[in-house]
Amino acid sequence: MDDTLYKFRCRTCVCLKAQQGAALLLLLLITVVAASSIFVTTLRQSTTQVTLDKNRKTRDALARAKEALIAYALTYSEQPPTGTPPGSQPQGFLPCPDTDGDGSANPPCGGAGQSFSGMLPWRQLGIPPLRDGDGECLWYAVSGNYKNNPKISLTSDTDGQFIVEDGSGNVVVGATVENQAIAIVFSPGAALGAQDRSSTNPLTRCGSTDTANEADNYLDTFGAINNATGNPALPTTTPSVFVSPAATGPMIPNFNDTLLAVTAQDFEPVYGRMDRWVANRAQQCLTGPPYSWAAALDAPVADPPDNVDDANQRFGRIPTNPTFGLPPWGTDPDLNVGGICFQDVAGWTGPGWWWWDRWREMVFYAVDAASSPGGGISALQLTGAPVPSSQFVIAAAGRKLAGQQRSNATQKADISNYLEDHNNPLFPSPPSPALSGPGNIPTGDEQFVTTPTVAGTAFNDTLCNDAGCP
Repeated sequence: MDDTLYKFRCRTCVCLKAQQGAALLLLLLITVVAASSIFVTTLRQSTTQVTLDKNRKTRDALARAKEALIAYALTYSEQPPTGTPPGSQPQGFLPCPDTDGDGSANPPCGGAGQSFSGMLPWRQLGIPPLRDGDGECLWYAVSGNYKNNPKISLTSDTDGQFIVEDGSGNVVVGATVENQAIAIVFSPGAALGAQDRSSTNPLTRCGSTDTANEADNYLDTFGAINNATGNPALPTTTPSVFVSPAATGPMIPNFNDTLLAVTAQDFEPVYGRMDRWVANRAQQCLTGPPYSWAAALDAPVADPPDNVDDANQRFGRIPTNPTFGLPPWGTDPDLNVGGICFQDVAGWTGPGWWWWDRWREMVFYAVDAASSPGGGISALQLTGAPVPSSQFVIAAAGRKLAGQQRSNATQKADISNYLEDHNNPLFPSPPSPALSGPGNIPTGDEQFVTTPTVAGTAFNDTLCNDAGCP
């Protein structure tokens, strides 16, 4: 064999083997890179999924807490504090916070009208301890106007006392007084910075009985706003500000609180039950015929409105006591409520009408001429009632609607700031569109309604007549 040819073939073999080795190395490199990429992608997806799961658990816990608070307020009359008869108090109140981590409310919380904060009192709410995505129990702040100890008279027109801002200082809840939050539930998230949640005392289900239970170890600060106290700090009767970053906005450094507000809009079903409870009390307390004249809407105006009956006044507010030859009001026929009808009593523990001091301006009354002290003929009706022909009609104004104002004496003397549709004596009554003065029932228009005559219009009046409350 030619030596030159042999050398050529040998070099070819070596070259082929080198190429095959390089290909294997390249394939191995590609495999490693691909595997690394898959690992990183999987890790990222796993981390993202963990974050999503945490966020979902936090949202679910906050939502369940909010539902439980609304349910508590909705059924408060049926489940009042120990020692208080069921049905003796209006709906709407919320429990004091838990201050020692055992899940039970710790009343009294602050002074009358002072907002207060602590941990969520899950035992009072009838739910298990709720935890956020980091396994932490929830915290809670309640407006002083809505807490149940010490309580003050609460109506469906009572405002909350909390404002929530985002990280840029924009108000996201409570831009107007009417929209201020009633309560706030907090998810504290994992401990940050110097927060210390350790304890040397025996642990409870949601904390301990030592300083590790202090809100500063759970809730965070941004700028001048500390969610552990609010600004101004609780307890206070002044509206207080809390902070929550916007979901689509920039993250706040060293801050991981998540907030959920309970608003007046959330409380609409509660307000409806409150209005009905009070209207039903008024309906059961009116005795006759004859029934008392009404107290005319003030002219000149007064604040609070006067509650003295006026001769021949067939529409207005309920008088503190009838005159014109009629006996005083009697005792509330519901023994659990007790007390003299339509008369305030001191204190809030009952029995009696301790809540009437604020409700009296929101409850209106119309009497049929034939059932009044003066006699006569009219046609008082409550459309929607089983027996529309009425001897009297009670109308409880709901929470003020858009455009209604009840802040001063002049506004409180304007029935348009309370009642809607035909329940407002100023409502035009075809075929005669003429309007009459405040407090008078227009001639030929003695119709009250349980629902608006024009579908979709704003309406939240609660009506009763002598036959009951439909």
